[in-house]
Amino acid sequence: MKYFSLVLILFILASSGLGIYADKAAINLDTDGNNLVSAGKYQEALDAYTKSAELDPTYAQAWNGKGISLFYLRRYEEALEAYDKALALDTQFISVYNNKGRSLSELGRNEDALKAFDKAVELNPKFSEAWFNKGSLLEKMGQNESAQEAFNRASENDSLTSKQWSVKGLTYYENGMYQAAIDALDRAILKDPSDASAWHAKGDALKALGETGEAGQMYEKAISLNPQLSNPLIKHTPFPIFGLIMGLLLVFSVSATRMKFR
Repeated sequence: MKYFSLVLILFILASSGLGIYADKAAINLDTDGNNLVSAGKYQEALDAYTKSAELDPTYAQAWNGKGISLFYLRRYEEALEAYDKALALDTQFISVYNNKGRSLSELGRNEDALKAFDKAVELNPKFSEAWFNKGSLLEKMGQNESAQEAFNRASENDSLTSKQWSVKGLTYYENGMYQAAIDALDRAILKDPSDASAWHAKGDALKALGETGEAGQMYEKAISLNPQLSNPLIKHTPFPIFGLIMGLLLVFSVSATRMKFR
């Protein structure tokens, strides 16, 4: 009996030790996922977060990270499933509501997205990113007055300047993180709508994502603010007058040659 009790105690201790090891491994994988997201390696990040959640299914951060990587991979429905898992584990996980709102917005579920953003700012009234995302969605829905109120709240609680957001956006773009670049450049434009370079850079990021229609609009806006900029989507043909002159010179040259040999 004593032997059995001893074995049971050792088993419990060993099991708890394995649990601690799994938790630490899950945290390490979650950290790896964060670093991979920062590097724009979304599929690798997804793999790390997935392994983290498998090791510790109660680790809400891993589910949130999984949702973020799925969002950037444009797998929005799957991202929502991951966010819901995170919220089932922690109903006060503020950033998850904001992240969930973004995926819902991409799926056109605007009212649900607004509820998610509202929950985020309810839990943290100074959450500038959630206010900004809410403003962007309201603007898309044509509710411009409400959108401006949300943008004002975002600016009030945002410590970065327009130039700093532009630099972040360009850095993201150079690392192939095009959606993150667009997000940052949107914040730059909100703070300084006259920043032509930010509009143009946003066009570049949209073009890289294949969104040529919207990219063209960004380029035209940039050109209206700074005529020295160009629209790379438009193939420029040689100056027509120059071509006409060259054509006339060619005709004159041929005519002159014929006259010489008559």
